[in-house]
Amino acid sequence: MTEESTRVFADGSGKGYCFVVFGKTMETADDYFKKLEDPEHHEYQSILYALSLMDPSKTYELFNDNAGVIDHITGACKPPHRKQPKIMKLLQAIWRIMEQRQLQVNFHWIRRGRNPAGHALDRYIHELEE
Repeated sequence: MTEESTRVFADGSGKGYCFVVFGKTMETADDYFKKLEDPEHHEYQSILYALSLMDPSKTYELFNDNAGVIDHITGACKPPHRKQPKIMKLLQAIWRIMEQRQLQVNFHWIRRGRNPAGHALDRYIHELEE
């Protein structure tokens, strides 16, 4: 990670929500909460949401706690073309938005316990369910 890059943490929930954090800690971060139209494949959607919020003039380090999603996006493993067409469509949308907006993003896996977006998402959902 370079000095000039911004850390971004993204997480999604099967309950139909996602949370994105821009910054190192929740105390100094900008955060965004969103209700998803379709809770299926929520991790991909949380990353798409994060990308939509990014400034193309900046460089980002994006962290997510789903290693398979990160591997699909970065090409570390083959995408499931025929078996899961919805995932392929979301991957294409991620790649397209990155290309169209000329985003500079490095993707990283992070443990769930170290993902501030995951902690915040859990709190928001818990409050909604009370």
